[in-house]
Amino acid sequence: MQGELTSYGFHLHEVLELSSEATYIAYSARNTPAYKADFIDKMNAALLAMRQNGQLARIEEAYQR
Repeated sequence: MQGELTSYGFHLHEVLELSSEATYIAYSARNTPAYKADFIDKMNAALLAMRQNGQLARIEEAYQR
C-alpha cells in the first residue's frame, strides 16, 4: 500500500500501535466464602495504591510504546 500511496504523494509513518484488552475481576453473588469481603477489600486497596503511586500508569505506558 505504501508504494501506491507514494505515487499520489502520500507517505505513511507508523507512530503508535495500540492494542486493548478488557480485564475484569468478577465476584460471584452466589458464592460467599468467609474470606470474600476481606479479599475484595484487599484487592481494591492494592489497585488504588497502584493507581496512586503511578504503577498502573507505568504499566499502561509500557504497552503503548
